[in-house]
Amino acid sequence: MDLSVQAAAVDMKHLVMKKTNVRYVILAMLFIVTTFNYIDRATLSIAAPQMQKDLGINAVSMGLAFSAFGWAYTGFQIPVGMALDKWGTRVVNGIGLLMWSVFTFLQGFSTGITMLFLFRFMMGTFEAPAFPANSRIAVSPRPPSTPPSTSPWPRSIRSWPSCSPAWAGPACSMPPASPG
Repeated sequence: MDLSVQAAAVDMKHLVMKKTNVRYVILAMLFIVTTFNYIDRATLSIAAPQMQKDLGINAVSMGLAFSAFGWAYTGFQIPVGMALDKWGTRVVNGIGLLMWSVFTFLQGFSTGITMLFLFRFMMGTFEAPAFPANSRIAVSPRPPSTPPSTSPWPRSIRSWPSCSPAWAGPACSMPPASPG
């Protein structure tokens, strides 16, 4: 065997990646984060009656607070997609997750409708990267060196992290039913 061929074979051994189960951990993390995404949307509706009493908020104002999240979440989908293209999933989703958690926490310190509206709006703004980023991660669960045809993920499983929490989040956030 030629010496240059042997050297090339030794170099190629260093390039081969060891197969790991990291992709399954990532899939589980996507499921958990997306489930929390749904749960935190529903928690305000459970706390709303008590918040209305404590903050002196009427039903119309509470409705505005509920809708603030949706306005921001919907309005920021396209800008977030552009940010994902420019700065990548790790940066945009990481900042989004951190800031969405901060604004979810801050809602508990609201002293009136203005603060509650602002915190809900900001929560929707920073939660907007969740589904575009999760979708991007779910459709590319392979190392860049692996050709797409060898992906171990069937197409139906690739979209699973984005759709399964649609039922799991609200189910987990509902208060338990009490008889009578």
